[in-house]
Amino acid sequence: MRVVHLVEAMGGATHVWGKERVIHWLMQAQRASGLLEPELVAFAPALVVDVLREAGFPVTVLTERHQTLALGAITRLCATLREKAPVILHTHGYKANILARIARVMGAPMMRLISTSHGFDNYAPRLAWYNALDRTTGYLSTICTVTDPRMAQKFPPGVRVKYIANALPDAPAFSASQREQGRAQYRFAAHECVVGMLHRLIAQKGVAEFLTAARLLQEWGRNDIIFALAGDGPLLADVQCALESLRSLRYVGYVDPPDEYLAALDVFIQPSRSEGLSLALLQAMRAGRPIIATRVGATEEVLTDAVDALLIAAQDPHALALAIIRLADERAYAAQLAERARQRFLDHFQIERQHHDFLALYTQ
Repeated sequence: MRVVHLVEAMGGATHVWGKERVIHWLMQAQRASGLLEPELVAFAPALVVDVLREAGFPVTVLTERHQTLALGAITRLCATLREKAPVILHTHGYKANILARIARVMGAPMMRLISTSHGFDNYAPRLAWYNALDRTTGYLSTICTVTDPRMAQKFPPGVRVKYIANALPDAPAFSASQREQGRAQYRFAAHECVVGMLHRLIAQKGVAEFLTAARLLQEWGRNDIIFALAGDGPLLADVQCALESLRSLRYVGYVDPPDEYLAALDVFIQPSRSEGLSLALLQAMRAGRPIIATRVGATEEVLTDAVDALLIAAQDPHALALAIIRLADERAYAAQLAERARQRFLDHFQIERQHHDFLALYTQ
């Protein structure tokens, strides 16, 4: 069975962001099963296109450069689907979802149209409009899937919606020697408690709250706690400015893969204002890191406060600072949270489960 994944690669030529990693890992699991033949169709050239080509997947690029309104790509998409028919079309993100529905109305052949919304970030007015259009046209898909069950409530009546959680390939939790190697790589001292983020540098990821918490702990004299920040994005200038006044702040740049960075951390921080189901969160769970996260998106579906993580309110840097101090001072408790988070990942968020969930939608 041939499955075509359609995506607008937001990481462009330099990065592979979360949505694109989800697609990569899912395609790997689909190919490994022997039941599906996954392919990628992208609207424009991007790093994820190169990565998947190198991994041996068939890849088609519809246009030579990124276009905000890629109406010309619809004709090329229709032609591509006719060449590859019969296929199941699995789209990812509002742009792919909407344009694939237009192609379907225009008569493009597809056995089924599975449309995945990876999150409804509305930090810009145009995104709110695009996401609303994605939801209201959802009835044109065979079924829509979401990464957070709360997202399903935003679709209008009559649209078929199913929650399918993100997932990762399994990997062992990091060992003590890997921790030492990671800390050497990023020059973290053995006595320091390193708490770190791994996100795009955008407002809804809670970058400002992270920096404010660092400032509070500096004022409180907790010089033993180091704040590490990995990522890239529009708020990089804010981070670089903060480096001048925050002695505890370390900016390590965009890391890919993030394994050594996660191994170096004592606590993983996700201070997001909004989320779907964060891949960085799942990576931290898989790695066996203690976690502090905000109660947003699907996070409370994944973790339970004081059981396998500390969960705090969003946009509350004071609460974040206090939670960091607690895990820095109570290492045995932090290790207990980390062990339970790792087990939670093993039980519910391995890639084979996601593959089987989508396979059921492809074949029902």
